[in-house]
Amino acid sequence: MRSDTVLALIDFIQEAKILQNSLTSDYPFIIAFGKLQAEGAVNVIPDEAITHGTMRTFDESLRTHIKEQLSILAKKCAEKYKCTSEFEICHGYPCLLNNEVLNQDITKLATEFVGEENIGELKVRMTAEDFAYYSREIPSVFYRFGIEGNGKGMQSLHNPNFDLDEEALLNSSALMAWLAINISK
Repeated sequence: MRSDTVLALIDFIQEAKILQNSLTSDYPFIIAFGKLQAEGAVNVIPDEAITHGTMRTFDESLRTHIKEQLSILAKKCAEKYKCTSEFEICHGYPCLLNNEVLNQDITKLATEFVGEENIGELKVRMTAEDFAYYSREIPSVFYRFGIEGNGKGMQSLHNPNFDLDEEALLNSSALMAWLAINISK
């Protein structure tokens, strides 16, 4: 059997999905591939097939386990189709978890400052954020302050039409000062 890089890559992606479906965690996690590249021709199997993806979780032990298992799967799938594999996962940001006690205190203070009608709780999100490094060292809270108002702030951050109500910057800066002054009381 001649080596088939494309089938090896497809097999690896399917096995990664089977792995994801077999795992459980108290927190959400994902293994996904968004870029596949295999530049052959109609009658030419390419010398290499490449994929790029993401793996995110709030559970660091699960992150380690997934990385180990994906490495094993890459090798297994390559051998099955008489290929070799190069496997690399760049370790991105650690998971960001708010300190529960501090989060309650911040929520109480923010409610006093902006009013209960302006406070909401976001669902758990798997946003990559460098703030996570701080939260691993000291009790921390990561919060979002709305940017909508005066007909602006309706577009998401990573959008060429992004704009914001500059008034939100004044309010968010005032809230940060309020929190800094009052959190230690």
